Amino acid sequence: MAIPNWLSLSQISGNSGTTVIRVTASTNSDLTTRMKELNVYCDNIGLSGKTTVVQNPNNRGLQVNPNEITAPITGGTYTIRIITNESWRVVSFPSFVTLNTQSGTGMSVITVTFGTNTFNYDLLGDIVIETDYASATVQLTQKTRDYSSEYLAFEITSGSGNILWKISGSGAYRDIEYSKNNGTTWTTVRSTYSGAQIPASTGDIILFRGNNNDYSPVVADPNNNNSSVAYSYVLWCSFRSTGDIRLNISGNIMSLINSTDFTNLKTISSDRCFYNLFNSFDALVSAENLVLPATTLATNCYEGMFAGSTNLVNPPLVLPATELKVNCYNYMFGDCTSLTTAPYINAKKLANGCCYDMFFRCTSLVNVQSSLPIIEYDDSFTTSTSGCFERMFKNCTSLTTAPSLPATTLRSKCYYEMFSDCTSLVNPPELPATTLVGDCYAYMFYGCSSLTTAPSLPATTLAGSCYERMFTDCTSLVTAPVLPATTLSYKCYTAMFARCTSLTTAPELPAITLVRTDGEVDAEYCYQSMFANCTSLTTAPDLPATTLSNNCYQNMFNGCTGITTAPELSATALTSYCYYQMFKGCSSLNYIKCLARNLFASSPLLDWVDGVASSGTFVKASGVSWSTGTSGIPNRWTVQEV
Repeated sequence: MAIPNWLSLSQISGNSGTTVIRVTASTNSDLTTRMKELNVYCDNIGLSGKTTVVQNPNNRGLQVNPNEITAPITGGTYTIRIITNESWRVVSFPSFVTLNTQSGTGMSVITVTFGTNTFNYDLLGDIVIETDYASATVQLTQKTRDYSSEYLAFEITSGSGNILWKISGSGAYRDIEYSKNNGTTWTTVRSTYSGAQIPASTGDIILFRGNNNDYSPVVADPNNNNSSVAYSYVLWCSFRSTGDIRLNISGNIMSLINSTDFTNLKTISSDRCFYNLFNSFDALVSAENLVLPATTLATNCYEGMFAGSTNLVNPPLVLPATELKVNCYNYMFGDCTSLTTAPYINAKKLANGCCYDMFFRCTSLVNVQSSLPIIEYDDSFTTSTSGCFERMFKNCTSLTTAPSLPATTLRSKCYYEMFSDCTSLVNPPELPATTLVGDCYAYMFYGCSSLTTAPSLPATTLAGSCYERMFTDCTSLVTAPVLPATTLSYKCYTAMFARCTSLTTAPELPAITLVRTDGEVDAEYCYQSMFANCTSLTTAPDLPATTLSNNCYQNMFNGCTGITTAPELSATALTSYCYYQMFKGCSSLNYIKCLARNLFASSPLLDWVDGVASSGTFVKASGVSWSTGTSGIPNRWTVQEV
């Protein structure tokens, strides 16, 4: 027999004899009686019996009908039926609706009125109703205007002048149509080098449409004199303006690709399709109602699209594509110095250079999505390809909080210079990856002068230049992250903390060999300039490595004027330039212990103590002959042997 979900039975079958079945009912929160007839059968002798379970209603319950309402953009009036025997009250409701009443007793009806949704997103909220004994919620949704079904439109908000339809050179053109009477009539305009003029003034709404696969034609080079090789160059069409026009853009960008059937067009099939389309468009203030609906992109398709539009404040709300293409968002908003908010990037699969320089020098940018939800890379990626987020936020001098970067699989240069010169950044992202690749974090926070703390760096095996100049010129950084790596690589720590003038404590450096035995390049230059000019550093970290590589400690503490004691240098055999200028300019340094016995490599000590204290103690291995001066034992120092 079917058992309702509010009842449970201790068993539904058994053997001959006496059996007790325990029947359990859950709480009845409804205002109606619940009833279920239970039938029992004895198959062998054909007997049967039945009993009925009756559960009384909850006289103090609360129900609402409906429990969700969806209203159109234009709004409307709806009713909610309240079913209860108690006094009730509305405890919260969203500001985009009004209610005719907010309290009552017993069975009642609330009238809910939606106004027009003037926002460019769906409005969401809840009406929460309570009695002294129960609560209920009605979910509200009000749809926004569907700009995806509308032509590309320029709304002139102030000023007068001309909209220009330009092309960057000769040899090609693109025709589009425009309408100033809501599509009743259309006029064809052809792109020219000087710019075809469309008069515009305050209050005008100009619609645009076209039938071109791209707006960046490739033409033959007219100066090509080599008949055996075909040369070509790329032109691009763009909107510009004259006068003092200010405008907002809305509608579907794909109406420039297909003038009649663009609403469901989701594929950009041509490389550089919208390359530089609104580049340096001074009139443009807002593109938040512009729809870029493509989910299938092409190489360089949006490159430079809004770059240099210095009055643009609001970009399109979302970039919906989940699979990116090479350079697709390259410099898309670069030098948009008034841009305050970044669009939501829905990417799940990356490609080479896909976000390179995307927000470069957006000096007013403060709002970015909380996380970049990256899952995987395009199949064309190899360890030699690079740059997916390279320089993405470089010189965004107002950005204080970075988006989280959850990726654990990295690619070469993936975060290279990503936040460099973000001088207001104080909240860096966590970096959970434990497997690194070449240049992955190089220059990532270079010049972030407000950064006081650094993210954890858990990797124990490093890759070439992985941390090179990662925190250079982070002049407010006080404490370095723990560095647990024991397997180093070429230039892995080069200048990592150079010129971090507030750094007081250096991390431990546990590696005991700087030579690779796994076929990888030895860790040459691995600690080069790592703490150069860290003038607040008073204690150098231990350097336990006994097997060195060429140039390994070159300039490591150059200019560290607060260090008085050098770390013990226990390696017995030196390598080419291994200590080159290691302590140069360390004017307070007065104690060095170096146990090297083999000093015969190429210039291992060149200028290593140039500029140290005028007196001090030098401890060396007994019987080893040293020269004196800036490339040996400092002049006038006391020498001890061990």
